[in-house]
Parts: sequence; C-alpha cells; structure tokens
Amino acid sequence: MLCLCMSAGFLGFLGKQLNEPIENLVSSGPHLVFVVFPRVLGMLPASYLWSILFYLTLLLLAFSCQFVIVETIVTSLLDLFPSGNNGTGGLCNRRMLLHLLLTFTSCILFFLLGLPLVAQGGMYMYNLLDNFVASGFVILPILLLKSIGISWFYAINRWGRDLSHMLQYSCCYCCNKLVTVVCQVCWCLPIPLMLVGSLLWTSLLWPNEVYFENYKYSEGHVIMGWLIVGVELAPIPIVAIINCCLACCVKGRTIIRPPADWGPYLQQHHRGKRRGKVLSQPHIPPKPTIMVVDSTVTSL
Repeated sequence: MLCLCMSAGFLGFLGKQLNEPIENLVSSGPHLVFVVFPRVLGMLPASYLWSILFYLTLLLLAFSCQFVIVETIVTSLLDLFPSGNNGTGGLCNRRMLLHLLLTFTSCILFFLLGLPLVAQGGMYMYNLLDNFVASGFVILPILLLKSIGISWFYAINRWGRDLSHMLQYSCCYCCNKLVTVVCQVCWCLPIPLMLVGSLLWTSLLWPNEVYFENYKYSEGHVIMGWLIVGVELAPIPIVAIINCCLACCVKGRTIIRPPADWGPYLQQHHRGKRRGKVLSQPHIPPKPTIMVVDSTVTSL
C-alpha cells in the first residue's frame, strides 16, 4: 500500500507538471522505474540524494529476493543429503562446505540464465517472461497448491500446533493464540478461494496477442512462453507422483506426516503444558541394543 500511494503521488505530480494525463505517462515494466521515476526525482529538491536512496532501495530489494530464491533451492537440495557433522566443526564441516558449493553453483547458474536479458534483444525476452511468468500463471498455482496441501492434507490443526510452537518464545499467550487461530481460519477457505478467483481473473483478462510497444510477438514466441510456464509447473505433479508411488511401494514411508525427529516433536523444545503432551508421530521400531559383557578372571 505504501508503494502504491508513493507511485500514485509521483505520477500525479509528473502529470500536473507536464500537463498530460497519467495514462500517457505510465507504462508497465522497467519504463516506470527507469524512465518515469527518474524524471520525478529530478524535479525534487536534493534530487541526487533521493535518486541514490531510491536505487539503493531497489538494489536491496533485488538482493533480498535473490537471497530467498537461492536459499530455497540450496536448502531443498541440501535436505536430500543426510544430516550430521561429517567432519570437524566450524567452517570445515562437510555440510557447510556442501552448502557453499551449492550456493556458488546456483549463483553462477542464475548469472548465466540472466545474460540473455542484458543482450541486444533482452527487453523482448524480459517482456515475454513478464507476460507469462510474472503475470500469475506460475506463482498463483504454486500458492494454491501450497495452501491446499498445508490446510487439507497436512491438517490445519497440526500446522496450527507447529505455528504455535514457533511463536512460543516470541509472543505472549494471547498473541500466540490469536495469530494461530487467524492463520488457521484464513488458510482453510479464504486464501484458496482468493487464489482461485485471482487465477480465473488473470485467465479471463489474458490477451490473445502479446505486444512490446509496437512489436507483435509471433506465434512461436507465444508457444515458447507457455513452454516456460509448463517447465516451471511440471516438477509439482512429477514429484507428487513419485512420492505417492514411493509411499505405496515402500512400507512405512509417509509423504504427509513429518519424521519423528522433527523439531516440534522433541519434548525439549516444548514448554508449559505442552511439555508433558505426547504428539502424534509415526511409529519407529526401537533400535536393537548390543550388550557387551566384560569377562573378568577372578583368582581364588
């Protein structure tokens, strides 16, 4: 809301200064950030200072988004390897070195994938990705499946207990319960309905032809855009089918319930009334114990 109010104020000020309607000034995409906003900032007192602060904000925003994306990929890949300290502690930990290697590889891969966007026809590729990927055809189905998976498959009550466990050391009892109940109610029905409505609205408003200024994308470019969308969404059903097959074939394997060594299951992480409460968890057979008898020779 703050960014929306700031953008509307900037455009209204620029339209009044140039005596032009706002629809003739604003354009979606990078034109708004790199053309319209610099013109507005150049009219302000201490324009150099405001320009530095504005683009420093954009730089920090880009870094924060990249941190989330890279850490999500690295953590998902790192979870495929067994945990534990396979080596000495500190920076010499093998798991830490693996984390650094995966982070470096991901950054180099993202750098190579981003090179076409800064080439001579990079703006056309950027506009194509903006129309197909950033328009909601990728993020909305992912959010919808995530909300349904958490609230209906993982069980909203179990997720509420996990959320309460995460908030127990940062909120009071009333705030903890309020946040937990509100999140449970929203994730059950309102959020999936809003996501379905947004996805339908985006599909209905989708134009039949894609343009960048006066350039019309060919049918092959549109097919390539839909292929990019399909490649990004394809891992969801593929991984779901693989896990369902493993759950049916491997005895004792579950795909919805977390393992027994998960943080909220451990009693040392609980406090108050929850410390003595045993949470439901999958049955794990006890490990066989080996008793070693030390034989001694007694002289009489």
